[in-house]
Amino acid sequence: MREGNWLTIVWWIIGIGMHAAVDMLWTKSSVTLLLYLGLTLLIQRGLVWYRASSKYPTEIAANIASQ
Repeated sequence: MREGNWLTIVWWIIGIGMHAAVDMLWTKSSVTLLLYLGLTLLIQRGLVWYRASSKYPTEIAANIASQ
């Protein structure tokens, strides 16, 4: 259920570039970049799970029951 286009790639590059610049100028480490990537992927996972559970509730329940 994840879809992106060229604009998605541009926003990822801008976001990673900004955090990499802040890391180099401020902390000289990659802490904020890792935090940014982790938080972004966590939010994306949550949104995808929410959309999937809204659209396919019986399939998800059957999958959980079979596990």
